[in-house]
Order: sequence, then structure tokens, then C-alpha cells
Amino acid sequence: MLTTQESSIVTKSGTRPTVAKHTDGQRIKLPVDFIRTDRGTQSRKRINQKTIDEYAVLMRDGVEFDPLIVFYIPDGEYVLSRGFHRLPAAIKAGRGDVDVIIRMGDVKAAMWDSAGSNKHGLRRGAEDYKQAVAVWRGPVRNAVAK
Repeated sequence: MLTTQESSIVTKSGTRPTVAKHTDGQRIKLPVDFIRTDRGTQSRKRINQKTIDEYAVLMRDGVEFDPLIVFYIPDGEYVLSRGFHRLPAAIKAGRGDVDVIIRMGDVKAAMWDSAGSNKHGLRRGAEDYKQAVAVWRGPVRNAVAK
């Protein structure tokens, strides 16, 4: 099912907001500072700086990476669910915006998506698997408590 929501995008420079319609699965360019990474969706125990550095060099050399996955949530935020190494690498490489695929949902949906991802890229270690399970259990606990 395709859903569309309107979002007001306000730049940090304070320019006039523009309205964009997002469709689930839509691919767009999004300014890096619009993307939230602090909503508990990271399913790794820690970020690997060596991977970020390697990705940043590749990005500077013109290598294209898969788009990040961000959830557009009802309060107007873009929450990262996939790309926790690619986003800081893009920033380090000097990119002001990145390709993203928009998913519609809430933080809980972003958490589920993050915990179930990592089909390529840096392999998860034992601590990462424990963190992914903890992220996954959060929505389950919340659903059971309700």
C-alpha cells in the first residue's frame, strides 16, 4: 500500500518552508542535517570509525553507495534506520545531501527495520547482535505493555 504524507521542510538557514509530498519507497536527496540518528534506531553496539573512513575515501573517489533508509514520521522528522556508517562517511566526504529512500512510519517501525537489516556492509559482531536484539525487543515490550 502506498501512502503519502505532506511535510514542511525548513532549512537551517531559516528560509521559507516548502511542502513536499512523500510516497513510501520514494527516492530523494535529503540534506544530511535533516536526518535524525538519536532516536534509538541504531542496531549496532558502536560505530566503526575505520569503516566510516574507508567509505568516505570511496565516496570522494566517486563511488556510489546504496541510498540510506529513513523513516518519515508523523511529527515531521526523518529518522535513520539504515546507513549509520554511510551517513557519517558522506558528511566526512563533504556531502551536504545524500540519497535516501523514504519509508512512512514511526520510530518503532524504524527500529524494527534497523534491527532486521545489514544485508551487506560491515558484518555484525556478537555485541552488535545483542544490541540488535535489544532494539528489536523494545517495540515488542512496548506493544505487550499496551
